[in-house]
Amino acid sequence: MKFSIIVPVYNGSETLEKCLGALCHIDYPKDDYEIVVINDGSQDNSAQIACRFPVRLITLAPNQGRIIARQTGAKSARYDNLLFIDARVIVSPDILKQIERIDYQPLMSGEHGEDKYRSHFDTLFYLIRRKVYAPYYPQREWGEKLWIDEKNFHRAPKGTTCLFCDRELFLQSIPDRQGKTVSDDTLLLHNMVKRKKLLRHTALRITYLQRTDWKSVLAHIYQRGPLFNDYYLRGPSRYYRRWQAGLILFLLITGLIFYHPVFLLIPVAGLLFSAFYLSENLPDFLIVTTCLPLVGLTFLAGIIKGKISAASLRQIVQTLKAYNL
Repeated sequence: MKFSIIVPVYNGSETLEKCLGALCHIDYPKDDYEIVVINDGSQDNSAQIACRFPVRLITLAPNQGRIIARQTGAKSARYDNLLFIDARVIVSPDILKQIERIDYQPLMSGEHGEDKYRSHFDTLFYLIRRKVYAPYYPQREWGEKLWIDEKNFHRAPKGTTCLFCDRELFLQSIPDRQGKTVSDDTLLLHNMVKRKKLLRHTALRITYLQRTDWKSVLAHIYQRGPLFNDYYLRGPSRYYRRWQAGLILFLLITGLIFYHPVFLLIPVAGLLFSAFYLSENLPDFLIVTTCLPLVGLTFLAGIIKGKISAASLRQIVQTLKAYNL
């Protein structure tokens, strides 16, 4: 098999060198795979870093978003077997041999080399995923498989950090809606499973270099809010109803706190219950009580931003239609 490995990057200088270094040392015939880096309008030195490696560099300007970068890479690839790798990912040397052995697509990695206690944020996100994606997460055994279809799509852990598929399936699954505030990863995978089951396999081992400092983590969480809003909160659904109920409860409790400080005991009790529910031990409990409020409020702010942006866009569209424009 011959592969085109596509790496979309936007301001990824922090991890790109490690990512490309691992890709260039894959245990596979060098003539049988290429590395295509799509520099999506980066404002740092990502392009200069890519030029140090034997890769094909394609630069987009200005920044257009990951789905456009991946689409550009897919169309520019020399081979039909496409492996999409996030710039924060370190692949194992045997990854192409494992893909060849498994002989199925679409295929995604199931082992992310997680270090639960590398940072407080790693701990928090691991604990949240463990509950949200139960019983499908974590997959601990080497070679363990998880088949994802339309029935379990919203309950299963999934992502495009390490995704293998052929060019035809990828291009057929490109979402109609595109843009920086569109949840293109989820839409892409959902379109795929409508056509063919997605396999999450732990034999594809990667290490994801999670953000660890407060500033970058919170910025990333804030950016995820509009994406979550775009896919899960666009219209009537169980998520949308939960959002409405949660927002009403949040506003009610906030009003009560302004009325009398004693009502602060309500969110404190909620936080302690959440920490108890999520935690596996006492250190986990302390980490959750420290990090969850800040992460939760940041994510909420991102969702609200997405709601406001979506409402503004609908208003513009309605105005244009009113004037037959």
